Amino acid sequence: MLSVLIPGPKQPGNDIDVYLEPLVQDLLKLWETGVEVWDACKKEYFNLRALLFCTIHDYKGLGNIAGLSTQGYKACYICQENTKSRYLKNSRKIVYLGHRRWTRRNHPYRKNVDAFDGSIENEKAPSRRSGHVVYESVKDIENKFGKHNLALSGIWKKKSIFWRLPYWRDLSVRHCLDLMHIEKNVCEALIGTIFNIKGKTKDNTNGQCDLDELNIEKPQEWYTLTKEEKIKVFNLLHDVKVPSAYSANIRRLVSKKDLKLSGMKTHDCHVLMTQILPVVLRGSFKNIKIRDTVIRLCYFFNEINSKVLDIEALDNLQRELVQTLCQLEMYFPPSFFDIMVHLTVHLVEEAKICGPHFLHYMYPIERFMGILKRFVRNKARPEGSIAESYVIESVIDFCVDYMDEVAPIGLPLSCHEGRLKGQGGLGLSTEIPDQELLHKAHFLILQSTEDVSKYIDKHKKRLRKKNPEMVDEDIVRLHNKEFCDWFQKRCENKVPKNDTVRRLAQGPSSSVATWQSYDINGYTFYIVQQDGKSTRQNSGVCNDAITEVFDRNKKSSYLRKDTYYGQLEHIWELDYTLFKQVVFLCKWFNPKGVVVDPKYGVTTIDFRREAYKDDPFILAKHANQVFYIDDLANRHHRVVLRGKRRIVGVENVNDEEDYDLFSNMSSLDNMVIDME
Repeated sequence: MLSVLIPGPKQPGNDIDVYLEPLVQDLLKLWETGVEVWDACKKEYFNLRALLFCTIHDYKGLGNIAGLSTQGYKACYICQENTKSRYLKNSRKIVYLGHRRWTRRNHPYRKNVDAFDGSIENEKAPSRRSGHVVYESVKDIENKFGKHNLALSGIWKKKSIFWRLPYWRDLSVRHCLDLMHIEKNVCEALIGTIFNIKGKTKDNTNGQCDLDELNIEKPQEWYTLTKEEKIKVFNLLHDVKVPSAYSANIRRLVSKKDLKLSGMKTHDCHVLMTQILPVVLRGSFKNIKIRDTVIRLCYFFNEINSKVLDIEALDNLQRELVQTLCQLEMYFPPSFFDIMVHLTVHLVEEAKICGPHFLHYMYPIERFMGILKRFVRNKARPEGSIAESYVIESVIDFCVDYMDEVAPIGLPLSCHEGRLKGQGGLGLSTEIPDQELLHKAHFLILQSTEDVSKYIDKHKKRLRKKNPEMVDEDIVRLHNKEFCDWFQKRCENKVPKNDTVRRLAQGPSSSVATWQSYDINGYTFYIVQQDGKSTRQNSGVCNDAITEVFDRNKKSSYLRKDTYYGQLEHIWELDYTLFKQVVFLCKWFNPKGVVVDPKYGVTTIDFRREAYKDDPFILAKHANQVFYIDDLANRHHRVVLRGKRRIVGVENVNDEEDYDLFSNMSSLDNMVIDME
């Protein structure tokens, strides 16, 4: 099957069934008789049976495997004969419209003649054909393999070899649509059209001629940005920095001179479509209706890519997608709607049947193909190079299992392996900090140590007894000021048995180790100074904390979950001899300057408003990563986006949610917030 990895005139195409014959024979054996397999846990043999759940490939590969034509008037694998398409004479291409069929029967779009193609839509949405119905269409086809055979009439080109599997016709989905390639193609079409990139836009002179022939009026100004808007957008994209391992460097894709994006890989398109593009268009696209339509399409791809889907919310997601596609038909030229744009209407249904798309898209397959391509040493015989290297690696990997203290070969270890609990990176040095700041960092560590909690309670009770007229707010202020000295004297008079408590009472060393970068919790953090020298932005810090809020009017307090945003300015490692503790000194932004856009759900921060200068520290283990993008809608604000991490499988982490339990969050119950 290796030849299918290398496109060219010798690729098998529809003759792939010849290469699949051994696989089908093994699948038949696994289904009918099974194979004897040793259970190492129970120390016994058992009969293993298996079935092929579905196949995963790009859309052209789907046509070769399924034996279906994926181009022409009936190119949709799901709609088949019910595909609604039309030929554009001037653009010389077939487009796929008719998304009004998926709206409810009394939807106003169905009778809106002027906004669409001049017709009333009375048809209902085509349903997915069952395996038995499809089998009846192909069962009498006799396959004739070869490059020069004439194609059969109709949409079917051959009878797939997988129909030999007894259960194949009972499967609801046999060949999965690949979300990765669909998203990439839609993203490229959208960016090329909105930015009017030469050679990439779906709207050109021929497209305008098609609009004239169809008697449809859609000015180009509707769906393209002006030159001034494009300059603003490309300046922003050129300056965007994302955290390490978030995506490729977006700056490399941007040409400020030609005002275009080029060289985008599939993951680049994913990041642009789901994260960057909605932020950019929110502050640049003046046409509100088209801006909202495009942003809703971006949000759809962000939602459908989620690893956890709410089955009850999928119906609503499908309705919103259909409405978005109909609005795209209203505003964009017909030449925009190739088969990839149409296939988005089937993604929600497939997620209902097969589960979240991350389980059956092509990212893992493409990564593995990248590994295989790196095996090529002789470009004249790539298949042989791949086969030889793959066999050698498999043999070595098998032998390594029987060797002690030898790391297995294959995929590299995560860069965060052994660093989840914290490890310094760049720029280690030692300095003697301001003693007042050191006192605040020491106080934070005391407040966050469980063994010291009983001393905290005793000190607060002592203060309340000594100052009965004080309200809780003043008690907390006094506690924050006096606790460190009181705790030290208390432990000197009555030495605790706990070594940790005893060492904490003595305080940290007067000098601290400082870092310019630090790895913890699956993130790589930089201080602002290091960020300025890097192509990445790793200085954004977010802290989810439980805060005690005091209400002066009611003379009471309550706990509230808050999110604080800031930038990392210094990384300190405090030395307590028996152990060390790392804290982040941050510049925090005022929560009153944090605004959540009710329409788009975008969080923005006013960078001019700082806060908590007297309480700048957090523990490194409580830090989450964010990054900031300029807000084109408000030059004083920045849009905040959450960083990403991949720690499942690192140091035996099985679930990120279990790793980040709410109970392990930072507790800032001694931060005083006044509610007037």
